[in-house]
Amino acid sequence: APPEESICWFWEVGPRRDLTDTGRAALSRPDGGSGGVEWEVWCERDYCLVLPGDSGSVTWCGSFDRVIVQRKDGECVSAIIQDYKTDRVDDDNLKERVAYYTPQLLAYRQALASMTGLAQEAIEAQLLFLGSGIVSEVDPSD
Repeated sequence: APPEESICWFWEVGPRRDLTDTGRAALSRPDGGSGGVEWEVWCERDYCLVLPGDSGSVTWCGSFDRVIVQRKDGECVSAIIQDYKTDRVDDDNLKERVAYYTPQLLAYRQALASMTGLAQEAIEAQLLFLGSGIVSEVDPSD
């Protein structure tokens, strides 16, 4: 399980307090919920990378809201990108808003893969709709 601050901050007073309690229970285990795995949390981390493009190198600059990196024996083994959105979403417009933001999150995955050496498949991307208390996974196949 990721560190408590990455589990609990979002749901502390929201409609999904059950997730906060579940996260805290996992972290209270003797191994801290980590199973010997180390977690690193990045908040508002800027990046600027030179990546190969269709017609030569392309400079990509951006900023991650939050990234949770999982390491085992010092090596990155997986990561979660969490991008905050202030849109109010509900059942009627959630799919549309996720589709709108998917290209941005896929670009973040590519940048993070370059930075960490992870395969893009090892990087999960999530949209956190703060006004609605909804977390939505971004599916790269959509």
